[in-house]
Amino acid sequence: MKKRHMGGRLTAALLMMAALAMPVSAQVADLRERAREVLPADAFRELESLAGAALEEGIPTDPLFDKAVEGVAKGIPPGRILPAVAAHADRLRTARGLLGGEVAPPVIIAGADALAKGVPSESLGDLRPAERTSMALLVLGDLIEAGVPPNAAIALVREALGRGAADEAMLSIRPTVQRLLRDGRTPTDAADAIRRALRDGQPIHRVPGVGRDGAGIDVPTSPGGEPVTRDRPNQRPGGAE
Repeated sequence: MKKRHMGGRLTAALLMMAALAMPVSAQVADLRERAREVLPADAFRELESLAGAALEEGIPTDPLFDKAVEGVAKGIPPGRILPAVAAHADRLRTARGLLGGEVAPPVIIAGADALAKGVPSESLGDLRPAERTSMALLVLGDLIEAGVPPNAAIALVREALGRGAADEAMLSIRPTVQRLLRDGRTPTDAADAIRRALRDGQPIHRVPGVGRDGAGIDVPTSPGGEPVTRDRPNQRPGGAE
């Protein structure tokens, strides 16, 4: 069965429901069997060696088999798949070390995915214990991938968690940031706008963006100057209709 590349929201759902879908041992066995079927014998032996070393360290092994199967589905040769699997194993080790050995496997997996998206190690380590959830790490990775600076990304995730945002609201952060970026906001401004909406109790998906025609948008002037509101398309200079 060809594995499709999963987007952020689907990944979140799978991470949150992984423990309920089937026992972990069954997941690993299924993924291992699929990897054995699609990989050459020598490549599969190397993959098993990587997974065995990870298992001894208490690191989840299903992401390693999963990544190998995904690579085959994408037509990537085994010579490139195995180094990618080894690199992912390193990210899982790093995530486990930063998040603490007591976190659940889905959290370690989400942490490794966040590192793969560019989240700095120090940012991952700065998360408070209550913030080390699969959903928080998913959103943090999405924000960093969208270009939001680490400090602003962590502040937004922290605000959302502190306000008790539901999973649906958390999952709306990424598409809202993307929309605001398309509308002309900077990544930092987009994150700050969502934080303000959370503080004001407003739905995240209703955060206003910069209008494509520039109507009614306050833009900065020189230091010390007053903001200028751009004229609407049907206005003449001076505001006359």
